[in-house]
Amino acid sequence: MITFSLSDIRNISDPSTFSRGYDCNEASFSEIKSTHMISDDIMQILSVTQGRKLYKQTINIYAKDDEIKIIGKCSCEVGKNCKHVVSSALAYLDEASLHEAPAKPKGGKKDEKREWLTRLESAFSAEAEESL
Repeated sequence: MITFSLSDIRNISDPSTFSRGYDCNEASFSEIKSTHMISDDIMQILSVTQGRKLYKQTINIYAKDDEIKIIGKCSCEVGKNCKHVVSSALAYLDEASLHEAPAKPKGGKKDEKREWLTRLESAFSAEAEESL
């Protein structure tokens, strides 16, 4: 899959449209229906966004020479790179971040903070069971 960033999404619309799309995504109005690779350098996202009615988006992400280009079409009146496209692209990023593998500590070092938090959590769990 092709990876893109928040700044890539910001580049497809004006600040006002981006802001409205961001709010739309925060309200969970967009749903990713499918993603697939059209070719080695083109990924397509199909989604829907609930507005005054249910709008359909097709978002193509082009990756060529370390550059990302996003072109989104929507069934709304605006038709291209609208707030619904922004919302759907953000929803895709949200989903993608949930599926990322947790980062491994660098240099083979133990993750001491995580181990400490795990021991602390276990201690509280044991106290809670004892008090029952």
